[in-house]
Amino acid sequence: HMTDQFRIAGGTIPGRAHIGRGRLLIGRNNQDFFGWKQSKTFSVAVVCDGCGSGRASEVGATLGTHYVLDAIMTHAEKLGFARARSIGEYDLKRLLKRASADVVTRLGKTVELMGGERRQMIREHLLFTIVGAVVTDSVVAVFSRGDGLWGINGELHELGPFLGNAPPYLAYDLFEKGELPAEAHETEGFELETLRPTSEVETVVLATDGARDYIAAEKSRIPGLRKRVGAFSLFWEKNRYVENSDAIRRQLALVNGQNAHIDDEGQLSWDSGHLPDDTTVVVLHKELESPEADQ
Repeated sequence: HMTDQFRIAGGTIPGRAHIGRGRLLIGRNNQDFFGWKQSKTFSVAVVCDGCGSGRASEVGATLGTHYVLDAIMTHAEKLGFARARSIGEYDLKRLLKRASADVVTRLGKTVELMGGERRQMIREHLLFTIVGAVVTDSVVAVFSRGDGLWGINGELHELGPFLGNAPPYLAYDLFEKGELPAEAHETEGFELETLRPTSEVETVVLATDGARDYIAAEKSRIPGLRKRVGAFSLFWEKNRYVENSDAIRRQLALVNGQNAHIDDEGQLSWDSGHLPDDTTVVVLHKELESPEADQ
């Protein structure tokens, strides 16, 4: 089976703005979350980024990841796509429409269970962006709702930024039209970003918008080391990032570390990490290169 050939790995770290710098520790939670589910013929992977101004938006990102993965797998099974030899754009759009409606329903039920003022609960906990991929024997699809980054075979695409830094969060579908923030975009469900034959896809990368800072820092030095950050593309070009389940997180943490040293005037100085925002990367890789190529 084609999807058996795809390996998936991911990692996430809190941004420097959330951790703090030097002795000034803020200690905010990482508001990103990621995950995936696989069967023999069907895979889905997702990264979610909680709204920065939401008081506890890591809750939404975490629930959202689980809800999206479960809804897509459930509806793929119901529609018979999990076993279908070939599915097309119409089928994929139908799957995404049903799954996104299902996720919105689950978010609505979550708000009810939480109690409190409905709109406030949504704004504080459930605003998150989504970038995901579906892989079947015949097609690879990337879908989204909000900002982030995705790439196929090394060709990267940025989603957003949106006007007023206000992505069209999926939970906005819970609001009546009059309740929406002024800058909110009128949209519904998931956007299908691309659909490619599986035979033509070697790698897929999904990332939250914090990955932009990684790309901007590629030529900078890693704090405390002589080594440079290196190309973002190494995440899918080097097999160690797919074979070792913690390798992506470790590299992100290294790039975002901080190093204390004494400067020329004898003062304690800090080299700060390069990732101010929470950063999450998930890689889907069909065929790994030969081990010798990754020395």
